[in-house]
Amino acid sequence: MVEDYNRITKSKITLEDCFNKDVATLVATEVFTHYIKHIRKSGYKVQIDHLLFIWNGGGSAWHRVHFPKDDIKQQRLERYKQRAYRKLGIYEKKETER
Repeated sequence: MVEDYNRITKSKITLEDCFNKDVATLVATEVFTHYIKHIRKSGYKVQIDHLLFIWNGGGSAWHRVHFPKDDIKQQRLERYKQRAYRKLGIYEKKETER
């Protein structure tokens, strides 16, 4: 996230700077705002999955919401998503319930 933030904003903050809550919030906001533009420009409605995948897998991971790959990174993103959903109180319906 720090590398993305520095690239996007042409800043030079460090990981240590992000231990300040205000700086960390700024970094997350700027990075998410940047990628949300790309998601919308690609014709998709922004979903929480996009943001979770970006947060856990890096900027280009949002593509995996629509085009999942059968690899270890995808498995990790899916596990992270399930843990985040539980924390957020979001429960997905099982295939049989849809």
